[in-house]
Amino acid sequence: MEWDETNNRGVVRISIEDKLQKLLQRLRAIEPVEPQTITESYRDKEIAEYLAEHETIPVEKILDKGKSVP
Repeated sequence: MEWDETNNRGVVRISIEDKLQKLLQRLRAIEPVEPQTITESYRDKEIAEYLAEHETIPVEKILDKGKSVP
């Protein structure tokens, strides 16, 4: 704290630089500065296995004839 003799009061200076830098680091961890392309998802294998084991119906067929849901 500094004393302002002209105005006869205390002056407190607060720096937010450290907090701002930490916030920027967290934001960059969430979304990189440079855009990145993700070519393969960790779930691609799970999705492929699911589709291999379960019947899939093309959207066109469902729109044309409908699909009953048990």
